[in-house]
Amino acid sequence: MTKKIMTKIMIFCIALVTMLVLTACGEASAKDSGIAYMSDSGEVTAGGKETAWVGDGGNNTVTSSDSSAESGSNSDMGGEGAYIDGVYTGTAVGYAGGLKMQVTVEDGFITKVECLSHNEVGKQYYEAAFNDVPALIIEKQSTDGIDAVSGSTMTTKGILRAVDKALKGAKK
Repeated sequence: MTKKIMTKIMIFCIALVTMLVLTACGEASAKDSGIAYMSDSGEVTAGGKETAWVGDGGNNTVTSSDSSAESGSNSDMGGEGAYIDGVYTGTAVGYAGGLKMQVTVEDGFITKVECLSHNEVGKQYYEAAFNDVPALIIEKQSTDGIDAVSGSTMTTKGILRAVDKALKGAKK
């Protein structure tokens, strides 16, 4: 092969590896990189065209809640809660599709946030988000202003979108 062709192959490989590393680390979304991704509505697209979705088919369940926030009384949170009591569910896309969250509201306040099921891959990437984000939502009583967990950006965003969808019907 000529030196010119080898250089082009090398540049392509470096660009490909960089894109994959950034996507895996949550620094760039699959949507931004042109890789096939699943929208919140469940449609799979690549470059604006519908395409087939290939996943590992896993169905993992993780439950997480902040017991300290649950054990405190709602009167400690001050005033009247912003939500209608009940148990609400919402589904969104994190790194993969099918991230289903459940939100429990008691006395107008969010008391529990848990993941019912998900298809996220790479426990080292999603575990921190499932451990930290529900507690932050309970603490803030909202998804507003919650930053992505480092290394779990896509999962964090999926959790926040699913909880927002769940709480849509719970607002007073």
